[in-house]
Amino acid sequence: MTFQRWNLAILAVAIVPVWLLAGARAGWSLAIGGLLGAANFWLTGEVVRRVFVPDEERRRGVGAVLVLKYGALFGAVGWVLWFLRPEGVAFAAGFCSILAAVTATAVRDAIKTGRGEGEDGS
Repeated sequence: MTFQRWNLAILAVAIVPVWLLAGARAGWSLAIGGLLGAANFWLTGEVVRRVFVPDEERRRGVGAVLVLKYGALFGAVGWVLWFLRPEGVAFAAGFCSILAAVTATAVRDAIKTGRGEGEDGS
């Protein structure tokens, strides 16, 4: 399971209890934050992939794409905060859920390979 799928699983599991315990506004705030965070992470990965691809043709315009990506992210977050008025903590938790997914994936991979810190000779 990739960290993107872990992120969707974490969000799916978290939204229902948040919705029930903190209300509908917190539930949809968590969902919107999670979607924006996941989209941000995915787009950043695509830009980084373009930088490290050996084909010079694909590298062209990476800086412009990065500026557009961050502009779109800031615009989307600003629009959500200004017009939808999400519950702040739930929105931030959703946006940062990708970090929990990346951590879960790293822990799973470390357990799977049986390697801990310092076991690789470093």
